[in-house]
Amino acid sequence: MWGTGLFIGLSSGLWGCSTLRHRLDTAPVDANAPARFEGLLLALSDADQNASAYGDGKLGRVAGLEDSLSLIRLVNGKPQISRVHVSNSVVSWPSIAAVVTDSAGRRLAYIVETKGRPADGVQQVKSPFFDLPDGKVLTTVDIGTPTRVLDRREMGGTYLGTVSVNHRRDLLVIPSKTKGRELLLVSLKNGLPAREWAFPGLPVAREGSDAGTNAIAFHPTDDVFAVNTDNNRVSFYRAVRLGDSLRVEPIGAPMPVGRSISVMNWLPDGSHLLVTDTNWKPGALGPILNDRGRLFSIRFDAGGSHQVVSEAEVGLSPEGFDISPDGRLAVTCNMRRTYLPGNLPIRRLVPAHDKSSLSLVTISPAGMLKTVGEWGFEGALPEDAVFDATGQAVAATIYNNLLEDFPRQGYIEFWNVTRTPAGEPTLVRTNLRMPVPRGVHNLLTVKP
Repeated sequence: MWGTGLFIGLSSGLWGCSTLRHRLDTAPVDANAPARFEGLLLALSDADQNASAYGDGKLGRVAGLEDSLSLIRLVNGKPQISRVHVSNSVVSWPSIAAVVTDSAGRRLAYIVETKGRPADGVQQVKSPFFDLPDGKVLTTVDIGTPTRVLDRREMGGTYLGTVSVNHRRDLLVIPSKTKGRELLLVSLKNGLPAREWAFPGLPVAREGSDAGTNAIAFHPTDDVFAVNTDNNRVSFYRAVRLGDSLRVEPIGAPMPVGRSISVMNWLPDGSHLLVTDTNWKPGALGPILNDRGRLFSIRFDAGGSHQVVSEAEVGLSPEGFDISPDGRLAVTCNMRRTYLPGNLPIRRLVPAHDKSSLSLVTISPAGMLKTVGEWGFEGALPEDAVFDATGQAVAATIYNNLLEDFPRQGYIEFWNVTRTPAGEPTLVRTNLRMPVPRGVHNLLTVKP
């Protein structure tokens, strides 16, 4: 993806990134701050590539290490963990899992496969986006005790980018890169996938591109969903029930939003949709010459007159983010440029290559955003962060340590949300940095 031959003339553009603008201190660990994360934490790890494979194609696979789903609960500050093998991929925006409680009281997780497992012995590819096998599997996992896979099935499309579940808990929406099947709707019966409908016409990936229909998010109280199309537009659709069938209707026109948008989350009342923008520029150097990322707030209108009402500047290269249960805070996980490979000749000259960060943003009832701070931490390619069930704690991923060729572990860091003497929200870094299988990239909080 980023061959060294592409870096001719890089230095002249590099200093436009402003080294001082991207300088960031590492947040200190507060040894007196106990980790307190309420609720069950679900974490997905991709064992098939290390953090810098996007840049040099070196997968760094380790024999015996498999993709996994980890379930973590803190009891008196100590983690209790269960784990099961589930195929998943970091070659996606971090929104490839959804969780519901079914009518029988079971808690079920649905995970889609964006890219599949490479053949045995494959350690080098040109690009993980195009040279790994396209995924096509939807896995259903009972995340109770014991944790077990209930269902694993191939879908009618491939390169499955995300999964979201509706408020009725009877419908999944999944984007596909298969032409003519860009949108898949899957009914749930007793919690398990049943019938599948495929809809053409949504943007399909251009030749040589990983764009097309990407992240999708169901509205919290309606059969409406938002779609990230081509990583630069947001569209809204309604799933309309017609007896035993379904149709999909657009709500308004697609909206241009940002430069390279990622994950989308609704406010709890469904009034606004928030979207992260990595702010990557086009081309192979885009994730190197980018400026700070952004968080956008879009006011949803059932009549189609949607509007971007606010934006806030956050850290470099934000992907995953979460909204607190009360809808008043957002936390973005910013990779900065920690994904740069160690063999890049001028890596040390590129600002923001040595640490990642979290940004905290306040949200007003009218959807207005204000960034209150950014906190640095160590580690490569952190793609996701989530609030706990109370909104008083945050968990953040670390894909693996910086500059590891064959890492075996990733990490989850735990932070507490507190208030300054002036009443502003702030983050406190606890001393809990929990090891999990390498490649952790997607988190979900399963509320009690």
